[in-house]
Amino acid sequence: MLMTRVRRTASRLPPPHKPQGVLVEVDGDNGRPLSCSGLRWGRLVLTHGSLLPPGKAPAAPGGRLAPTGSPDLRSRIVGEDGRLGGRVVAAWRCPLLDATAAELASKGWNFPNADLALFLVIQVDDPFQPDLTLDEVRAELQTLLSEWVTAPVTGQAVLLEATPFGAGHFFLNTWTKGIINKVTGQGQSIILCDSHAAPGSEGGALYSVGTEGRKVLLGLVVQTIFKVRGEAVSLCMAASLQTVLSTALGILTENITKPLPSDSPEVASRGVALLRHGGAWASAVALDSAKGIYLTCAHVLQADSKNSVLLQWTNGSGPVAASILYLSPSSSAFDVALLKTAAAPGPKVAPKISRRLPTKGEIVEVIGYGLLSPPGPEKTLHGPLVSRGCISQVWPHMLQTSCAVHCGNSGGAVLQGQELVGLVVGHTEVTYTDPELPKNWPRINFAVPLAAIANPIERFLKTGDEKYLDALGNFDKEATRLWQLNPIPKSKL
Repeated sequence: MLMTRVRRTASRLPPPHKPQGVLVEVDGDNGRPLSCSGLRWGRLVLTHGSLLPPGKAPAAPGGRLAPTGSPDLRSRIVGEDGRLGGRVVAAWRCPLLDATAAELASKGWNFPNADLALFLVIQVDDPFQPDLTLDEVRAELQTLLSEWVTAPVTGQAVLLEATPFGAGHFFLNTWTKGIINKVTGQGQSIILCDSHAAPGSEGGALYSVGTEGRKVLLGLVVQTIFKVRGEAVSLCMAASLQTVLSTALGILTENITKPLPSDSPEVASRGVALLRHGGAWASAVALDSAKGIYLTCAHVLQADSKNSVLLQWTNGSGPVAASILYLSPSSSAFDVALLKTAAAPGPKVAPKISRRLPTKGEIVEVIGYGLLSPPGPEKTLHGPLVSRGCISQVWPHMLQTSCAVHCGNSGGAVLQGQELVGLVVGHTEVTYTDPELPKNWPRINFAVPLAAIANPIERFLKTGDEKYLDALGNFDKEATRLWQLNPIPKSKL
């Protein structure tokens, strides 16, 4: 009897003392296992509701953590310390995330997994310990929230730990890195980031890595592949753990529902404005904020030049009319336009024009109002999307980047720090015979290099003489000639 007890105690692995990534599996209706990623904390595993088939998903009413009442929801948990058994013991639906998902769906967002707001709590089997009560589960989640979770911030560097494709034997706790492109939604419940996430990463943890290497939890992945208004999106969608755990525990505070910018709105947007023209929107970047001079793409203005062009900033001011100083012809490879507004309402910051053509491989950021539909003109405008990548190719007349570029990014900035190296034009669009393949590729995109047009623009900014803008037509001709020699498939945004 004594030997048996010693053997059992020696074989038992203590629960991890910090959050740990795992793979979670359940049996599907056809006998094949269903799986997704998860986050283990002590005797509990937190994961997303996409793990379960629709017929087995618990109702989880009321927005608060509640027991499932289904003892047959068994699961298998694969971690770095081996394989364990478990059972789904509690679930909840985050009402803020639910409302956000419905709002996004009404604006053309299409999710393969339509139930974004359902979260599950799995209790790991332990023959030596009694089952946790619901109050004990709440207490464990409260400890996780208070000790390991913080609010996400746009532009923050992140690490995603997940097990794609359910391949725990090979891909267990795979890491990818990126930045947070946007924190949005009701209660700041949605995180968009450019960490690469393949199917099966749902339930994976999104971390911010501190200066001492401590991983702080930010979110849980809820969607890896989705479309917006028919456009394939190259970003990963996660739920803010601060928001969803707070709603589960009934402790949501006003602070959680407010945006948390990394800096002042003007500094965070770095001189990039929202451009409205008719019923469409795009982006524009300040060249001289004091004089109200902005650079954007010509193609966003050519549809109907009689409509007024409006610019809006994150400083709380309403839209302001802009006049067109220069517009590239539609046949031109240089897709640029110059705008002028009243100086007063604009931002006080503007990036520095770079005269240097960047080199292949250099890290850059794209900033613009892509993907997310902007609020009405009468409402406060929040910051733009930020995506980080590198210069993929360089031509005298065109740059290619690996940043995520979506509809609305046209006229946005390609930045190296505070230097403007490019103006976003569009991304690649390819026609396939296979309808399942995406037609657009956001991470293969194009920008006009500022080095090619810096001289006439800087002379105009210095003197105010519009004759210098005529020289842009000479660059148009040369760039168009080079473009015809080196055609590239692109879709203007």
